[in-house]
Order: sequence, then C-alpha cells, then structure tokens
Amino acid sequence: MIKYLLISFSFNNHLRKKIWKRIATQLKYNVPLILIFENLREQYKKNNILYSIFSDAYNEYSKAEKLSKSLGKYIPYDEMLLIESCESNGKLDEGFLLAERIIEAKDNIKNSLKSALTYPIFLFFLLIIMLLVVAFMLIPAFTEVNDPSKWQGFAKILYYVSIFISSIYGLLFGIFFAFAISMMFFSFPNYTGKYRTFLDKIPPYSIYRMLVGSTWLFTFSSLMKAGKQQNDILKDMAESDINTPYLRSRVQIILDNFIGKNLGEALILSETGFPDEELIRDLNTYSNLPEFEQKLYEISEDWIKYGEQKLNENAKVFQNICLMFIALILISIGLAYTQIMQAF
Repeated sequence: MIKYLLISFSFNNHLRKKIWKRIATQLKYNVPLILIFENLREQYKKNNILYSIFSDAYNEYSKAEKLSKSLGKYIPYDEMLLIESCESNGKLDEGFLLAERIIEAKDNIKNSLKSALTYPIFLFFLLIIMLLVVAFMLIPAFTEVNDPSKWQGFAKILYYVSIFISSIYGLLFGIFFAFAISMMFFSFPNYTGKYRTFLDKIPPYSIYRMLVGSTWLFTFSSLMKAGKQQNDILKDMAESDINTPYLRSRVQIILDNFIGKNLGEALILSETGFPDEELIRDLNTYSNLPEFEQKLYEISEDWIKYGEQKLNENAKVFQNICLMFIALILISIGLAYTQIMQAF
C-alpha cells in the first residue's frame, strides 16, 4: 500500500503526461525505445522510485518482453491498455500520445469539478456556520434581554430553530445528515442495485453518471483508435478490478446487449441511460456510418467539454440555492432583531 502511494506520488499524472509525450516524439523520430528508457533511467537516477520504474522497463524490454507488461505495474489500467494495443499494432508512438491525451482529459474533468464545486461548498459550510452562530450565540444573547414568549413572526421562528439545533435532536440530525452525505458519496461508485438507473436521472447521481460516462467514452474511443476491437474493449473493462463496481456493471450490461449489434444499438437496449440519453441517440446514428472510429474519438472529446459545461451549470444552481438560504437567514435575523426590539 505504501509502495503504491509512493509510486502514485512520484509517477503522477503530470510527470507521466510529460514523459509519454517525450517518448512519443522520440519514437516518431526513430529513436530506439531501449535507448529512451536508458536515458530516462539515467535522468532520474537520484529518485529511487522513478529509477526503479525505468530500470524495470529497460530490463524487461531488453529481454524482448512487451512494454505493457513492465509498465503495467506502475500506470493506470486504461493507459496500459492503450500502450498495449498500439504496441501490438506497431503504432507504439500513437499509444503514448493517446495515453497522454487520456491523462489530460481526466485532469480537465478533475479541474472542472474542483473549480465548479469550490465556491458552492464554501457557501454551504458558511450556511452551516451561520446557523450555529444563530443557535448558540445570537438567540441566547437575545433571550437574556427579552422574554422569548413575547416574540412573534421571524423572531419566534429563529427561536424554535435555535432550540432545535442546540438540542440533542439537532445533534442527531447533524450526525444523520453527515452520515447520509457520506453514504451518498460512497454509493456513487459502488451502488449497482435495481434503483440505480432511476437515481442516475436525478442530481447529483446524474452528474456522476455524466462525468464517468464521458471518461469511459473517451477511453473506449481511444482504445478503438489504438486498434482494439469493440467487443474486446468492453470485456476488458467489465472484468477489470481497477474499474469501479458502477462502471463495471454499466459496461457488463452494454456487453450483454452487444452481440450482433453496433454500439449505439447496444446502448439503447441496455436501458440504463449510460453514458447519456441524448448521446446514445447520436451514437446510434453514427454507429453505421463510415469512419465511426474517428468520429467516436471526436465525439468523446466534445462530450468531455459538454460534461464540464453541464457540471458548471449544476454547480451554479447549488450555489444559488446556498446564496438564497444565506440571504434568507440574514433577512430573518434583521427582521427578528426589529421585532424583538419592538417587544420591549
């Protein structure tokens, strides 16, 4: 476990993207791969982990082993599949370029997710802090100068809210709420039961489906571009322990309906809405057209951008809801203060 974390930290996305691009460029200009790894091993000899990775790749490749066999221990499964497929088809430089592109696509999604959710999450915690301040500081201070039994309207509402939050019931509600949020996040990649298709139609599950679906489609199209057969790609994805239970279940359903069908038809017959209802209809149209492989790759690139746009739109809705509640609390405090002063 510690070794895995050290490898993930040292041989991270940023470094792999840089190295894959560098290897692809050198292969393009006919630099022998054995020499490339020898140079990388020399360059990173002061970093024990990277030196070990490139030494392993150098030693295995010098024994005429497949490159994917040695690198597969250190890189994500989808990158390994791309390199392996292109290596088998004699297009190794393209494999490294596709691996670099898939890292970039995942990083774009992660950055969009972080960017879209940072401010709404800040507002959500600000809302919770404001409620706690009202319950434990503001309302108790008001009750010391005025009898709450005389309060009316907003003052009365805030008083009861304060009583609830500061009581054992408020604590239990807070624990239940935190537990429910934790379980929801746990269920995103793990729950595959009969209600999952329904949940995938509503936020935040629909957002998760769209993000996972866009990454899956890009990986799928990249593997097709690398020369791997569609049926083999689906089998590998469905059987991979590295993929989440959710993704494996979606892919397995597609695979079950893929016999004698094209990709679009299999997605329709799956009836899961994965990766997206609108996209499924488009893919069904494109599946029988010439050069579907290239079209699918371009569609997947566009779909990642669309996913980022939809994520920002949903985050903005959540942000506006938080702002609305914060404004409501501030207005309520102002009105409550006025009513309390009038009660003197």
